[in-house]
Amino acid sequence: MTKSRYDQKMTLVEHLTDLRKCIIKAILGWLVGIVLIFLYADRVYYYMTEPLGVTNLVYISPIEGFLTYLKIAIYGGLMLASPVIIYQLFRFVLPGLYQHERVILFTLIPTAFLLMVVGISFGYFVVLPFALKYLLNFSSLNVQPMLSMQKYIGFVTTSLMILGIVFEMPLVVIGLTKLGVVTPKFLRKHRKYAIVLSVAVGAILTPPDVITQVMMAGPLLFLYEISIWLSYLFWSKKQRKKEKTVSN
Repeated sequence: MTKSRYDQKMTLVEHLTDLRKCIIKAILGWLVGIVLIFLYADRVYYYMTEPLGVTNLVYISPIEGFLTYLKIAIYGGLMLASPVIIYQLFRFVLPGLYQHERVILFTLIPTAFLLMVVGISFGYFVVLPFALKYLLNFSSLNVQPMLSMQKYIGFVTTSLMILGIVFEMPLVVIGLTKLGVVTPKFLRKHRKYAIVLSVAVGAILTPPDVITQVMMAGPLLFLYEISIWLSYLFWSKKQRKKEKTVSN
């Protein structure tokens, strides 16, 4: 099997120069994304606060409003510029990969992005409204909640990013299976620990009410079961390839 590389062998300095160019272009793409999101920060802010309903936000320092919009622009710009960043990553690593490795990379990275979008969407449309409803009604009737812009945006972005990362579980399991670190038998054997861990994560990331915890723990268990199935498929394929190699 031939390796696809640059036509001419690159020196260490040339590799570092190429890496620097890729990093600069990725950062420039991110900066452009930050500017574009900042121009539409009002609209993004509206969508991020929509789950609150009629609850008004306040800011307690003169610069907090600007910093909140800047935080929205930074996170939103990173998401907007992610295709440029991924392209620059591809541009740097692809020439040094085998053909089958390039196919795997082209498959896994879009899948990872899609799973993160699904996780963030699930958090925004399902978990966040229920969590906010519980938290805003947690205090007594004589206390009026006054939410800070910066604290609220920080809470929302952190929660959604955690859910986006958690939804990468199937890909992580596939990678560990291909490396031989885990097997379907191992995952099935430790299913009970996964249940306990999912409930614990649901309790940590959500308010202490049963409905919201189940809404968080349920998808985690569902993802774990999917991971077992995917691990079985990749493990079986790996075993068949190994048996074929031995027989030859």
